[in-house]
Amino acid sequence: MAPLKGFGKRLKESVKHSSYTQKQLSEILGINQDTFSNYVKEVYYPKADTLYDLGNLLDVSLDFLVSGEGTARSRNENPLIASDFSNINTYEKELLYNYRLLSERNQGRVDQYVFSLADEE
Repeated sequence: MAPLKGFGKRLKESVKHSSYTQKQLSEILGINQDTFSNYVKEVYYPKADTLYDLGNLLDVSLDFLVSGEGTARSRNENPLIASDFSNINTYEKELLYNYRLLSERNQGRVDQYVFSLADEE
């Protein structure tokens, strides 16, 4: 059995269910887009620090990415619900755009507020 068998498929699915594209992730990670594509194709695999960053960005457990064991997780350790972002509306795009303009500190504040509202539901 090849090391990390199925890694590329899990990575591709995790990206599909995130708000990022492969191009955006490669830019954030400071790697070439072809390199990211080769991770998906399992030509080669990311270094440990890149793998760690991928897990955080995609909000997926490393155990799931590496072995397929466990489940994708949300920040509060509950399984994520697969989302379809293909029909995101203009207002939602504007919210995401403005969120990305915020400092990391203010993004954290927004995160806390949104998660507290979601917990009330």
